[in-house]
Amino acid sequence: SRRRHTRYWRDWSSDVCSSDLLAHNRYIGLLLADSEPEEALAQTEQVLDWMFAGKSWQTSDGRLASDVRDRVNFNDGEGAGAEQMVASTLFLRSLAFEGIGKTKDAVWCLKLSERLDGRNGDVLAALGDYYLPSDRKLAIQYYERSVSVDDKDWKHLRRLGQQYAEDGRLIEARDLYRRAVRRAPFASVAWIELAHILRAQKDYKSALDALMEARRGINFDPEGVDREIAELKQKLGLSKD
Repeated sequence: SRRRHTRYWRDWSSDVCSSDLLAHNRYIGLLLADSEPEEALAQTEQVLDWMFAGKSWQTSDGRLASDVRDRVNFNDGEGAGAEQMVASTLFLRSLAFEGIGKTKDAVWCLKLSERLDGRNGDVLAALGDYYLPSDRKLAIQYYERSVSVDDKDWKHLRRLGQQYAEDGRLIEARDLYRRAVRRAPFASVAWIELAHILRAQKDYKSALDALMEARRGINFDPEGVDREIAELKQKLGLSKD
């Protein structure tokens, strides 16, 4: 079970100084998946304290200092990966803050993470999600950047596809969704949304095929999908069976 894996990584990551930092961040990710944001937040502090070798990385109000880039001191001597490692930990820290309802602190961490490593697709996508309600144009720019640096994550492709579809950019949206379902053929929601775009383009046969794929996936509404399938079969002159 996931909790059993969490206990395993807790044992592995009990001493940051003697363990692999990637493993420790993996443990933090498991804590977040297990809905333990307070513990995850504490663990990010432990990792950052170690990476900065005792130097202060927090301001008096508990937020990260804006000059964190100048303070990075990666203890294993591999300076080339220091900024990326700090950025990754800051991203996890943002998720932990979000989990306890501290959105401003979460966004602060995201922005600082972006400054340190502007090629982290998860960070860029999260910033897009943050700006979407207030500045859609900026949000789309973040989604575009997330896809440009990481087009292997189907969720990044889907986010951008949703916005393009909303703007009527159906060909671009369709292509993004097709890339998304190639990456994640189990993602029923992506198949269903692709079907809606294809249906808007009056490509009913491809829309039907997409919905049939959605039925093979997970987390979907069978009743709603079956109803759409029946409608498309009727348009195509096919029997329900």
